[in-house]
Amino acid sequence: MKPPNNDIIPQGYRMTELGALPEEWEVVRLGEYCKVFSGYAFKSDDFCNNGVLVVKIGNLQNGSIVFNTKESFFPREKINDDISKYILNEGDILIALTGATTGKISLVPKSVNGALLNQRVGKFSIYNDSLYKSFVMYYVMTDEFQNHIKKNILQSAQGNISPKQIETFSIPLPPLPEQQKIAAVLSAVQEAKEKTEAVIAATKALKKSMMKHLFTYGPVSPEEAENVQLKETEIGPVPEDWEVVRLGEYCKVFSGYAFKSDDFCSNGVLVVKIGNLQNGSIVFNAKESFFPREKINDDISKFILKEGDILIALTGATTGKISLVPKSVNGALLNQRVGKFSIYNDSLYKSFVMYYFMTDEFQNNIKKNILQSAQGNISPKQIETFPIPLPPLPIQQKIASILSAIDAKIEAEENKKKALEELFKTLLDYLMSAKIRVNHLEVPS
Repeated sequence: MKPPNNDIIPQGYRMTELGALPEEWEVVRLGEYCKVFSGYAFKSDDFCNNGVLVVKIGNLQNGSIVFNTKESFFPREKINDDISKYILNEGDILIALTGATTGKISLVPKSVNGALLNQRVGKFSIYNDSLYKSFVMYYVMTDEFQNHIKKNILQSAQGNISPKQIETFSIPLPPLPEQQKIAAVLSAVQEAKEKTEAVIAATKALKKSMMKHLFTYGPVSPEEAENVQLKETEIGPVPEDWEVVRLGEYCKVFSGYAFKSDDFCSNGVLVVKIGNLQNGSIVFNAKESFFPREKINDDISKFILKEGDILIALTGATTGKISLVPKSVNGALLNQRVGKFSIYNDSLYKSFVMYYFMTDEFQNNIKKNILQSAQGNISPKQIETFPIPLPPLPIQQKIASILSAIDAKIEAEENKKKALEELFKTLLDYLMSAKIRVNHLEVPS
């Protein structure tokens, strides 16, 4: 169904404080159907090394609950009637009440069932059967709801939001069957995204396993690997007919140009800095740097990047991370603190060596050199001393082809995930504002 024009109230709709909505939809205060309460105010000395997991505001990430190695636990034997009210169940809807993530929504997964809720995190508790839990979960993700959160934060001297404030928010209330259908449609898209994420994770795990196999045995099946004659080398076992050489014998590594801050302008040639190297590619935000095109001389032109160039972070938290220059960055300039590999010997296949740079062996060599460095970084000259495997050229090409096919699969699934995320966002807006109706949709029970 085509979304109605926002300037005209469609037939069967009426104007409300939330915009034009169907006549059979109500607009209600959230607190009339749902209570929002904050977690328990645990003290730091309440925690122990083992017991019941405590969910803190820092654990709310990417719509779920994420833990690191700094989990907090509360003694099980100390859970009394007051504290038991804060036990979480799978599917509970949580909201960050303070800090940079205020308003962000997370859903309690099965793995966190039975955990305890800490202060600064709110929980939605629906007490009226006319409000469908999954409908609420999706509505609190909308821009409409999130913008309301932001407005209240700006009006707050503390820069946070209280459960009582959230309870005063207006929400649309379609008839219960329509709430359930809206939730079902959005859930189907989310499930498709989660399945895609699972495929991505599995394919990335396959790539890691394949890299270990290929750089040890070559492009042979696991059954054939038993017959491969290996030799021990400084980089571990490799097939007998492979060489182990110094990278610098086949490839030069050099750092980018030392641009000064006052060299940059608001428009010109894009400059790739170390902060742009992310997730194996080049990522930009709204703070791109540019260099005047007319000031590019012979010295600076040496640092012009081409699609497919292999870059490496030379300093900072991401030291050693490899990124590939995409087509969109072709012609950009390379800044200092980022290294570029320039292969000058045809015996070394570019894609082969790129994948080897991603292996644990190569990355561990980077880490060892960083630890030995007073500056905590690594130089191009150091990298050139690293040993690398050198199979016959056809073997290098075969290995690169296998890993490239896996990368293509990952990229396709990443694009699918992005498309599903965009579809979810569009549907969320259209369904919650009744620009698209699903009231007559047949949903499998």
